[in-house]
Order: sequence, then structure tokens, then C-alpha cells
Amino acid sequence: MKLGVRLRPIHLLMAARRWLENMIWCAGPLAFGLAAGWGMVLREGTIIGFALLGAGLHLLTILAVLKSFLRWAPELRLNKALPQPSPAERVGMILLYPVMLIGTCFGPLLYYAYLCRNFATGRLVPRSKTRRIPH
Repeated sequence: MKLGVRLRPIHLLMAARRWLENMIWCAGPLAFGLAAGWGMVLREGTIIGFALLGAGLHLLTILAVLKSFLRWAPELRLNKALPQPSPAERVGMILLYPVMLIGTCFGPLLYYAYLCRNFATGRLVPRSKTRRIPH
């Protein structure tokens, strides 16, 4: 009798999907920024066009999430009014958004660096947890 789990093709597909999502989170903003910058240096319209298309699609997802939040906000029963940033603060947020996106790459990149270190030295990958405030 053989014990164990039998992997079906759907399991492999889901693992590949999760890996791809992690790679997009890990390297997507960096690759996008490098490609857009390289397109501008070369003055290559096709690369710049694809960069603008990608930025536009990303903006659509942000606007969709914002629209959903605003639709659900009354039901959330927030105990404070939402902050209303000034026009200058809004411009600053938009200008610094790419910096924030690149900053989100460091967590996954650090994890993969730990995996490489584990492979090379056998040292365990740290599994630290965020401290939670008791309710």
C-alpha cells in the first residue's frame, strides 16, 4: 500500500500560479521601472507605450478598489471620518507611489535571498511574525 498525496494537474497549475504572482510582486515594479527608464533613454516609443499601457492598467485596478471601498464605506461603520488630503498632498502621494511600489519588492527579495542562503549553508529561513495587539 502506497501512502501519500496524489498530485493532480490542477495542483501543479495552482502552484505555478502562486509562484508567478510572487514573482510579479517580487520583481514586477523593478522590471517595470527599469524597462520604462530604458525606453526613455533609448527614446523607444514601443517600450514607452507598453509602459504607459501597464501604468494605465494598474491605475484601473487601483480605481476599481477605491470605488469598491467608497461603496462599502458606509457599511463599515468607521468611527472616524476619512482623511481628506489637500491637493498638494494628493500630488505627492501620486508622485511617491512608484517609490512605494519598489519598496514592496524588498520583502519578497529578502525571502528569496534567505532561501538561497538556506540552500548554500543549511541555515533556516527566519519565520518572524508581526506582533499583534490583543483585542
